Amino acid sequence: MPNRWLAGAIALFWAAMMALFLERDVLPHWRLNQRPDFRVVANAEQNPEPVRWAVMQGEDRVGTAETEWVKHPGDWTEFRSKLEFKELPFGSTLIPQAGPGGLRWQSAFFVSPDGDLDHFEILVFWGEPKPTMTVVGKLENDIMKVSFRSGPFTHDEQFYYEPRSLIMTSLAPIDKLPNLKVGQTWQHHVMNPILRTTETVRCEVTNEQVITWRGDPVPTYVVEQVYGQMRARCWVDHDGTVLRQEVPIGWNPLVLEHE
Repeated sequence: MPNRWLAGAIALFWAAMMALFLERDVLPHWRLNQRPDFRVVANAEQNPEPVRWAVMQGEDRVGTAETEWVKHPGDWTEFRSKLEFKELPFGSTLIPQAGPGGLRWQSAFFVSPDGDLDHFEILVFWGEPKPTMTVVGKLENDIMKVSFRSGPFTHDEQFYYEPRSLIMTSLAPIDKLPNLKVGQTWQHHVMNPILRTTETVRCEVTNEQVITWRGDPVPTYVVEQVYGQMRARCWVDHDGTVLRQEVPIGWNPLVLEHE
């Protein structure tokens, strides 16, 4: 029988080999099954100031956006976003009842201490001081109940809410997607107030790509998002910071650039 020193060395060697095996062959596959969720995103490193975005369509700057995570008492978290657009040429085709002028879009998502989205509100203003349309959602047990309102028109939907899963809007940027790996896939819901629909978005980290951001080359993960016949993309720094988002709308996609 080996003496206790040799037995200890063998045990340490075995533990080290098992740790390397887990890191190389097991953890990467487990991480691929992870998905960004509200608990992970809300606990990611916070910016002391709101994140500002430039909204581009082709070579033209057509608007601005701002996102912010706010901590509330009792470990509640609120994700706020605001977008303001100049008058868009395709606006009347999307919202026939809307008047002239720019678009203002604001949303608030309230996340409970356990990471579930508890309720949210989206307001869309189009050339008027009052909201042209609203979307409100409330989690009841495990069902998210959503109501779309535009003038006298009301449309209600509901769906099963997977615990802690993301729910976003079709135009509001998100500023953090931490812990990404190439090949990772997940799904989440997106509210589209303009089309008055709730859609399931399939997301995949397809590859890595170096982009130019603030004049410097930055390696990023490319996340493709598919819903219906539309395909959106975003570029995420390896630290989880979303640097650029591309949203298909109108003839040319909107590009939201993290400033």
